[in-house]
Amino acid sequence: MELVNSVHQYTAIIEHCPNIIRAIVSIQADAFDCGTLYRTLCTSRCSTCNRFGDHLYLIDCRRVCYFCFTRRAEYFSLTSREASKFFTPNAKPQSNAKSSRKLLELVKPPSILSLPGRYCGAWTTRGGNLQARRLRLYDRRAVVQNLAGSGLPQSDKTTREPKRFMAIISAPVLLNAGRQVDQGFFCLGCRDESHETEEKTKHFRIKYTTEDISEHIASYGRVERTPRIPGRFMHVTKDQITP
Repeated sequence: MELVNSVHQYTAIIEHCPNIIRAIVSIQADAFDCGTLYRTLCTSRCSTCNRFGDHLYLIDCRRVCYFCFTRRAEYFSLTSREASKFFTPNAKPQSNAKSSRKLLELVKPPSILSLPGRYCGAWTTRGGNLQARRLRLYDRRAVVQNLAGSGLPQSDKTTREPKRFMAIISAPVLLNAGRQVDQGFFCLGCRDESHETEEKTKHFRIKYTTEDISEHIASYGRVERTPRIPGRFMHVTKDQITP
């Protein structure tokens, strides 16, 4: 244990992100090492867009924002049954499911073993959709050769799809060689913004780094309480400020 604690990267992760280590062990996310995790935590951008990636996709350790992991094809993981259909001997239609499963286990693409629990809690009154069984989930990008051509199944419920959340955990940014951390901020002035037309710049789901939130406020104005609606906030530009 002394040898492990002497590793600076591991020590920084344990100090600032212990829940990530617990999650990695619990769901058996073994497709990356401590060095990869540390380097990813030292970045801030989503791996598939330019927003702050305030989550980690733990199947292969990528930063990702809420909009990408709930919508893009590569973050909709595959169950063992779904993934095995892409592993057919000699590229012929496979009638023997057992052979396909063996090929999948032999190739061993990145995967995790999900935890039972409730997911997508924002959309239900009972704390989320209950998933009683653990599922072996495979990275779609590692299994499907052409993501664009494969399309998404009709069963994908995006923000209400539990499989999209099972490999996701919130993740701060490590700064100053792991000695400091930026947890990020949501904007109170955008708390009631949910229109898709404003999604790129103003939305209650967008999280910002310390640097990003300063730029956001500079662009849209400081945040003040809405005078006529208790508990509501809004951006106020210079021309809206009364003397």
